Amino acid sequence: MFTLSPTISLNPKNRSWKLNLSQDGSFQMELIKEKWSLKILGYISPNYDISRFQSDPTFFIKEKGKGLNLSQLENVWKNSGVPLSYCAEIGKAEVPMKIPSGNLRFFSGLVIHPFSDGNIYLSATLSYTEEGIGKEKSYLGEFLALLKQFEFSIPVVLPKVTVPPPVRFNFGNSKLDRIESYDSGFYSGGGSYSIEESIYLYDDHSCFYRYLKVVSMPGLSGGMDQRESRGTWAFQGNSLELILWDIPNKRFTVERLNPSQLSLNGEAFWWSKI
Repeated sequence: MFTLSPTISLNPKNRSWKLNLSQDGSFQMELIKEKWSLKILGYISPNYDISRFQSDPTFFIKEKGKGLNLSQLENVWKNSGVPLSYCAEIGKAEVPMKIPSGNLRFFSGLVIHPFSDGNIYLSATLSYTEEGIGKEKSYLGEFLALLKQFEFSIPVVLPKVTVPPPVRFNFGNSKLDRIESYDSGFYSGGGSYSIEESIYLYDDHSCFYRYLKVVSMPGLSGGMDQRESRGTWAFQGNSLELILWDIPNKRFTVERLNPSQLSLNGEAFWWSKI
């Protein structure tokens, strides 16, 4: 396996590929056989895009100052999957180009990953002897296979967990109260009740608690439940605790409903300053 960047590696199935890395981020690869050879120049960059590659793959060669005077590509082949790989033959109308050792063809490739900033552009030359005429596709198969053997190690970016700041309540010199009532109606034969609950909280952390429930039942005398006491209060986290002198202590879980209402143990209280 060849390491090309911190997140990109190449694991060619054909172990005859030779790799040379350059300090500018480019790399060269070579595969030499008895009657043919593939030479590849590659770059890693976040700027290569599919549409530009398909319209003119030579742009990237020119961008690097290679100055090759090549024609437009004839066809583009796409290998689906992740990463996506593309291959094009450049200047097909002019190949094979005759060279002293035989024939020369030009190809280019692009390997992209939808979740990576590192896309890979490859320009390749395929040279072969006269005996290789008609076998170009099998030689090119090595290049197409190589396009699918780049591996991307994409860092897993976990969603940022936003912890809401604790809700702050300034309870000094404030009043919390609620009124609840129910009436079943005259004709239903039921009864009615009403509840008034008030909590006074002072700056010196003294408090006064009052609870009144009145029940009325037809044909009965009804009843009343009244409890009140002075004491002290403390608030920590989301818990309001009343230390009462004459009745059992009270502890409430506090949540904000809106600027003027709070929920105490699930009951809505009006909140106002004294």
